[in-house]
Amino acid sequence: MKIFSRLCFTIAFLVFCAFPGFSQKAWQDETIKFYDGLPSDIIIKTDTDSKGFLYISTQKGLSRYDGYHIINHPKIQSPVYSFFIRKDKFYIHDAATGLFVMNGFDHQIKIIARNNYQDIDPDNDHFNNLFVDHKNRVWCSDFNCIKYFSEDSVPTQKFRIHSNNKSESEQIVFMEPIPGQIWAFTKKGLFVWDEKTKQLKPHPNDLIGRESYQTAFQLDASNVLMVTSSGKIGQFNIGENQFSAWAEIPENEPIIGAGKYYDGKKPVFFVYSNQKIFTANDSKTSWRILYKIEKSQINEVHTDSLSRMLWIASTKGLIKLSPIDAITNVEFPQKSEMHNPAVSIAQDAEKAIWISDKNNSVWRYDSDKRWKQFKIPVAINTVTAFKTHIFVASDKGLFDIQKESVSKIKLKLPETATIRKCILTSKDELWLLCAGIPIQRFHWPDLAKIDRTFANDPLYWTANSWNDIIENTDGKIWIAGWAPKNYGMQYHDAAKDKFIDIADLAFNKERDKFFGDYNNRIALAGHNGLLFSGYGGFNRVEGNGNISKKIDINNYPIANGRIEGIAQDHSGNVVFATADGLHIYSTANDKIIRISQIDGLPSDDLIYGFKKLADGTFAIGTDNGFTIVDIKKLLDPKGGHKLELCSIKIDGNLRNIHGKNIELSEDENDLVLNFSTLSFTDKQKIFYRYQFKGDNHWNNLGNNPELSLNHIAPGNYDLIVQAGNHLGQWHSKPLEFNIVAHPPFYKSNWFYILIGILLIAIVILINRYLLLRQRKEADYQQKLKEAEMLTLRTQMNPHFMFNTLNSINSFIIENKREAASGYLTTFSKLMRSILDFSKEEFISLDDEIKTLGLYLELEAVRLEHSFDYTIKVDKDLKDEIIRIPPLILQPFVENSIWHGLRHKQEQGNLFVHFSKISDQYLKIRIEDDGIGRKAAGEMKKNQTHHKSYGIDITIQRLEMLDPKNSVQIIDLTNAQGNSLGTAVEIILTL
Repeated sequence: MKIFSRLCFTIAFLVFCAFPGFSQKAWQDETIKFYDGLPSDIIIKTDTDSKGFLYISTQKGLSRYDGYHIINHPKIQSPVYSFFIRKDKFYIHDAATGLFVMNGFDHQIKIIARNNYQDIDPDNDHFNNLFVDHKNRVWCSDFNCIKYFSEDSVPTQKFRIHSNNKSESEQIVFMEPIPGQIWAFTKKGLFVWDEKTKQLKPHPNDLIGRESYQTAFQLDASNVLMVTSSGKIGQFNIGENQFSAWAEIPENEPIIGAGKYYDGKKPVFFVYSNQKIFTANDSKTSWRILYKIEKSQINEVHTDSLSRMLWIASTKGLIKLSPIDAITNVEFPQKSEMHNPAVSIAQDAEKAIWISDKNNSVWRYDSDKRWKQFKIPVAINTVTAFKTHIFVASDKGLFDIQKESVSKIKLKLPETATIRKCILTSKDELWLLCAGIPIQRFHWPDLAKIDRTFANDPLYWTANSWNDIIENTDGKIWIAGWAPKNYGMQYHDAAKDKFIDIADLAFNKERDKFFGDYNNRIALAGHNGLLFSGYGGFNRVEGNGNISKKIDINNYPIANGRIEGIAQDHSGNVVFATADGLHIYSTANDKIIRISQIDGLPSDDLIYGFKKLADGTFAIGTDNGFTIVDIKKLLDPKGGHKLELCSIKIDGNLRNIHGKNIELSEDENDLVLNFSTLSFTDKQKIFYRYQFKGDNHWNNLGNNPELSLNHIAPGNYDLIVQAGNHLGQWHSKPLEFNIVAHPPFYKSNWFYILIGILLIAIVILINRYLLLRQRKEADYQQKLKEAEMLTLRTQMNPHFMFNTLNSINSFIIENKREAASGYLTTFSKLMRSILDFSKEEFISLDDEIKTLGLYLELEAVRLEHSFDYTIKVDKDLKDEIIRIPPLILQPFVENSIWHGLRHKQEQGNLFVHFSKISDQYLKIRIEDDGIGRKAAGEMKKNQTHHKSYGIDITIQRLEMLDPKNSVQIIDLTNAQGNSLGTAVEIILTL
């Protein structure tokens, strides 16, 4: 009896050890209904095109879905019974029209065959179970027949399979497993149409040809999955003409369809009834329920090969089953009734995963997904893998698992030693981190104890609590824990044989660099760096002990401050587990995201085992198992590498999409663009932004894949739209298109050209008119100018002669004959000059100076030489022939003499200076040191002499000759404000 019991136990143990692991893909379901934009909740069928758009047939027409928006076809609004997409061409059978084809969702409808409801034939308004072969023949069925059409509506053959069936149009599955052969799986059997004979006959293999079929599915180029009406499921090999049975569906569920999806690169086959979806295991010996629908019915299940979604057409909406490829939950083969998390995880050289649980079992999960349990009757703390050894640290010593057996390593240890963790160093030393005592060290593999004592004070081991130990890439040993009087991050100084706290290092004196003082775990972080996690955050520490980064709960959105497992992924992101979800810190963008049960994790409590695996994924301990998380897949949603323009609205109206060029007419100025990655994943994980070419600034749209451009100015715009993930990593393939906004006619180039021509014509005509008028006015102005100049000169000459004659009269009265004779001679010369020059518009500068000299000589004699005068001409003027208006200086000189110098008690001076400012201007300065204008003005009040018009006339002459001519009168004063005389500056345009 004992032998029999042991034999039964042995058999059970072997079976149990060989039992495959319960590894399953996580799925999320989401129902899309009428209130989300569908025209009806009764979904008949779905399919996808080559870009990844999903098309949905309902009781109220055909719709397109991009993951955000549903567009209902404006012309197909009656029940769509069947449709088929081949090379992005749509073949559709609806209740209103019949059978028709479209070259795209937004293209015109081309009718192949119309419904005929006016006769008694029930077959000519049915085109069910559509299928299109490689020559674009459209296969379908009705109540009694199988038939096909060509796109040009050429009459076709009909093959009767029922004698007179008017009760129902059955489901028939068409496929073309061999080019030129169409297989039709029907209730009456499997029929084959051959292109050579143009005949439809039962399949020659009687085993499968006479069966009644519910559905079928082409697994690959050589095999077809068949489901019979009696519930048998099998695989038929076309080349070998052999049938092999699969396991039957539990509870004899009536199967209505089949398909496959990919779990990584491995195909997974499924069948479905009106209520459940079943998947087969690798050996096809069992089925499990993938999904069960509640309170509705499955009409069809479609697999999207691009997004890897399963789309369920049901009677209460469209159900999206999303595979969570990035998260795989693995359960222990023996589930514990109590809470039994995986508390420690390791991986050996053969990539087998080792787990220790709370129930003190060690499990091995190999690459073939098979489990083996090792029961060790001690309290297990950690399991670690070094080379070919699996070390189990416990409160009763260190155990080694090799070749399917467990053995306790004989070590010289204190009896109360509780080993928390061990490492096998690069120097072949075995270090044991123990609770409350110093680290125990042994030579490997002889296990001779290293008797050296650490230089740290004995209180160092009892007052502090050490949680983790690791060897860095440079061979330095680090420990982490809680040190009440320090910060708990320490490394071993081999020369001193002492552990040094990095808080004592010079570059870590700023205590704000530390996230906290309680450390839980350590991990390597590339380039000889380390990561320390604990309560409140984590630090990155360089190999020399310098803290280079602090991440804490005060400055980052970390859901829970208890951080346990931590590691760096292949992209440099830091992955860490907390008591409230998995977190990922992007070093490139300085951002943190959280992964939780919403994303497929079985639990948010992740304070147990944690291990970065060889393939870059992460194994995280959960209750009764562990979870494998692929961070790369989590951060890069499926299909996120592409972006498609989904719809265009111009001034509120949908516009067909033709390429990437968008044109707005002169009356259109509002544009709305909708786009999508067509990944159909969590919308909160995908972000969008846009910019116009030439701009350096990106405009963020957040999670909203819609761009509204209002009041677009006429022009040509190159637009770029880009998608990225929630860590700010933007995909390299953006969506680019060109927008051309045509201006209204009054803003177009032709309008501007016409306006320009008209303006030029008007300008030419006006210019011609003005030119003629200007010529007439110029002639008139010239004559008027000559008359005015002549008048001014005639005014000037009497004025000057009157003053001169007064001077001669004074000499005669005073009986100065010789003076009067000489004066009269000089006067005659002056008069001759005046008579000669008064006829001229311009005279030479020399003539003007000579005339001025004659006048000054007369005035000096008249006033008994009470003043001296000087005329200075710059050297650069003497060799030039300069012409100026005649007699323009005499009035100003006269004014200086008679109002400035004549009343001066002492000898006066008059200075006339001719200089050249530039090639265009001549400057004449007349300066006296007389009594000044203010004193002369006071004296004028008591005099009754007539007013002199000489200066005013001269200024008018100069302005009339050229507006650029100017006259400036300057009062000369000293520092005390006393008058020093008067100066006149005349600027003449040459």
